Amino acid sequence: MMDLNSRRRELNRLLSKQLSDFVVAAVPDHPLLMRGPDFLVGGSGILTAVFSPSQAEQKDSRLLANRLILSRLAMPTHTRNVLLLPEKPQSLAAGYLLNDFAAVFEWRDRDEIAKIARDQRFTGLQREIPKEIQHAARRQFSDVMQITSIMRYLDEKRRYNHDLSVFSRSIGEEIFFLEGNIASIEITDKKVSTKNVSKLINNQVNKSYILDSSIPYPSPDLYYGLAVVEELPEFRSDPDKLMRAAAFGGWAIITERQRDSIPALLKQLSDRRERRTQWR
Repeated sequence: MMDLNSRRRELNRLLSKQLSDFVVAAVPDHPLLMRGPDFLVGGSGILTAVFSPSQAEQKDSRLLANRLILSRLAMPTHTRNVLLLPEKPQSLAAGYLLNDFAAVFEWRDRDEIAKIARDQRFTGLQREIPKEIQHAARRQFSDVMQITSIMRYLDEKRRYNHDLSVFSRSIGEEIFFLEGNIASIEITDKKVSTKNVSKLINNQVNKSYILDSSIPYPSPDLYYGLAVVEELPEFRSDPDKLMRAAAFGGWAIITERQRDSIPALLKQLSDRRERRTQWR
């Protein structure tokens, strides 16, 4: 049985051969997503995203649902999303998501993906996401990323002027709701990892969106978050990637040195969230 990387290599070989006149991107990097589709196939005005579930996503379908939700919010509205199941799925947990993709194929039918990628009229089961939902997600990102960017600037300026040292303290990872619609979490790791950020994002998406027949509807529980860390995270090839992805998932990130600003920031995020009422 092939693992995820082996499936990706095989599918990349197959799609590149069958769609030589299209652009085939394996594991594409999106500036707002920790992990988007496994493949993007584009050409003739068509964009097709292919998802292949990881071992964790086969066991917990919420992880796959979250990846689909964020991809639908970030990608162009006309993107067709296709699910390619593994050769021998470890679990049928993803079964309830079958109506949320334009098409679902078993591994032995992977040749069918190229046909869909060329078919301009194909929509399958997928419904077009209302633009209001995407716009609301972008406004949330703007609100939260602005907080992160301003506080990072002030933090760097303060460190430069005062040569502050980083201190460590034992703090928990439980989520506390402090302002009604704002969540706050403190992370003990000095260097915030991809795993930390992914956990925050998945928690937020679980509470904030309801996936119904391929459309991620904002739930009444949609909230903004404030994460307090010892050091701002960096991504090797893209220093701001983790902070952007966190912001797209609804989380502003500040450092431990800015603890005195937390009450004001929570109030500011709460006010912004209230102004960004749910889409009508």
